[in-house]
Amino acid sequence: MSPSQGEGRGFKSLPPLQFYRLIKKKNGMNIVLVNLPAFTVSNNSNRFPSALGLLSIASLISLPDQVDLVSPKISSISYVKNPRKFYRKISHEILSHKPNLIGMTTRCDSFYHTVKIAMEIYKIAPQIPIILGGPQASICDIDILRTFPSITAIIRGEAEIAFPAYLSALKNRSFFENISNLTFRKEGKIIKTKDDVPIKNLDTIPMPMYSLLPKTVLKNPSFDIEVGRGCPYNCIFCSTNAFFHRYYRLKSPERIISELQYIQKLYPQKTVFSFQHDNLTAHKQMFLSLCKLLQTKKMHLTWRFSSRIDIVDTELLKIMKQAGCASIYFGIETGSPRMQKNIGKNLNLHNIRPTLAMCKKLGFHTTTSFIVGFPEETVEDVEQTLQLILDCLHYGATSIQLHLLSPLRGSSLYETWKNRLYYSNNFFSDMTGGATKNELQMIKKYPTLFSAYYRFPTPLISDYQFASMIAFGQVAAILPNTLYTFVKKYYYHSLYTFCSEIATVFEKKRIFDFTFSSPEEKSVFFIHLWIKELLKIIRKSSHSVLLEKIYNKELLQYAKSNLSIL
Repeated sequence: MSPSQGEGRGFKSLPPLQFYRLIKKKNGMNIVLVNLPAFTVSNNSNRFPSALGLLSIASLISLPDQVDLVSPKISSISYVKNPRKFYRKISHEILSHKPNLIGMTTRCDSFYHTVKIAMEIYKIAPQIPIILGGPQASICDIDILRTFPSITAIIRGEAEIAFPAYLSALKNRSFFENISNLTFRKEGKIIKTKDDVPIKNLDTIPMPMYSLLPKTVLKNPSFDIEVGRGCPYNCIFCSTNAFFHRYYRLKSPERIISELQYIQKLYPQKTVFSFQHDNLTAHKQMFLSLCKLLQTKKMHLTWRFSSRIDIVDTELLKIMKQAGCASIYFGIETGSPRMQKNIGKNLNLHNIRPTLAMCKKLGFHTTTSFIVGFPEETVEDVEQTLQLILDCLHYGATSIQLHLLSPLRGSSLYETWKNRLYYSNNFFSDMTGGATKNELQMIKKYPTLFSAYYRFPTPLISDYQFASMIAFGQVAAILPNTLYTFVKKYYYHSLYTFCSEIATVFEKKRIFDFTFSSPEEKSVFFIHLWIKELLKIIRKSSHSVLLEKIYNKELLQYAKSNLSIL
């Protein structure tokens, strides 16, 4: 029986009092938590989006209440072909679990889809409360409730205390005003309760309910585990501080080991773990204690994590390696000393090269991440970033990420520039996953809710130049020696000029007029075009034989492990 014929339609005409009686009669609620992946997840991807927040909440739901986790697979192709059918299918999948309440997490990269699914569910079963949580809803809570009647309430920030309290109040028909971190409607007004302090001791939260994960998670050897929360730093482009209030916490080493052991017992094939924390090494002694316990336990696993590059040193890297660490993500953001201060990152760029060289020597896989598109960025600043990207690859970085800056609600940069944001239909930050014609009407109508699709003013750099730079970042990871040899030794002194030259080709081919079925397809097209133009330029140079030999070797090597992109 479909949801529209069964529970959804049967409940539709029930007034609120009868709804509460029905819950009581059933001696518990059926709660469905929805983990919506980013639109960028491809059709053939085995990657299961992190559901750690929802799994943590699920562990706090006690009998007689029941909880299910639903993680619909977003197919870019099916969405583009028929958006209405796409949302109806996902809504029916959620309603097939016969929920009394639906909880959905939110991120800027999938928020549009979250809203559309909620609207579709509301059409079928308006009596079912839909509760939003997560970063996007926490920051945009009042605007969301003003705009979308389908959303019942929003739990802001950490939800482990507020969500169970909301369920209790809903069942007992008690006052919501007494629940911290809650935004809800009452008698036509929007009520926002006080902010609660973040949970001090994360060990007090029960083990996440990993058993709710679908079988698809078994296809990927990697597994996410939350080891702590909060970043003590104050980068002006980041919205994390608005969610965790800059309160750094780490689970105890014993708790983390216990969680790892539990996961490996549940999923024996899991041997690679991603330690989820915005800045795990910010408290060096706590981090060292974890590494030493991992080493003592001699667990058969490897792990990766994110860190500032100025915190790690040779001694720490050696201890991490002995404890099973295999991969480190470094957010560098900009190669300009001026912009480092401007954005509040404040890295000493002179330490990057020796640190990456030591990581390479010890056998770490390292990713260095950069951003372009800051509103006060000059051509010289961009040049320094592009040059540092090549230097990072030359000195030992394994991979590179280059992103277009996205205006994130909750960041101080957004607050400063929010009245000067502009919309460009040509090129979006990869923080959004892109936008199709289906989404544009809502995105343009509600710019404060979908600010991630907008841009900061950058009058010195065109959309075509940005597209070329982002493609350069991806090509640099494929052909690092080719580009380093070509640019640094033989040809261009300015990477900005080099990228601008290829940008003119992008413009002549009117690349923004092409239709793509997914952001991945668009990205691959740009990479192919950039590599094609690079080869043309190489063949015109006086060192073409040497450069083409390096080029062919690197391209062949990359193709062996990345057949889908070439």
